[in-house]
Amino acid sequence: LYQTISSSIPDNGEFLTVMSENDDLIVSGEESINTNNFIAFETVEKNTGWKIRLSVPLHIANKLTIQYIRIMISFLLGSLILSFFLALALTKKNTHQISILLDTIHNAEAGLPLPEIDESRNKTTIEYISQRMIASFLEKDYLKAQLEAKKYKAAHAELVAMQAQLNPHF
Repeated sequence: LYQTISSSIPDNGEFLTVMSENDDLIVSGEESINTNNFIAFETVEKNTGWKIRLSVPLHIANKLTIQYIRIMISFLLGSLILSFFLALALTKKNTHQISILLDTIHNAEAGLPLPEIDESRNKTTIEYISQRMIASFLEKDYLKAQLEAKKYKAAHAELVAMQAQLNPHF
């Protein structure tokens, strides 16, 4: 029975012990064992109540633990590197958009032509802000031109009124 059960267990020093629900030994792969050198995994079979214990030498368990730690460290380093390059790409994209926004502000302050507003495509937040700002600058320039025109008309009307007072007969 032991050979049938243990045939699926690799032969690395592990051994299997099966005990009844009364702790009577049913199958044992090792008669005398130094439990300080092994780690045991135990489970209870639901139908029979038997306790099944797999004892694995500590050096094998430690070797597996070290392999898992190496795999996790490799995964974490890969994730960190991927995150770094993703953050770098996103930062570069946002920095470029902010640079365009600053160029628009400087052009508006200098009275240079502003770029056209493109309403046809989906916009990022920075593009939306940029387009709203361009619209605001254009509206400000339009209002400024209207104000200058009204000042000119007011000055012209005042001049015509003064001329009418000086030459009332003509």
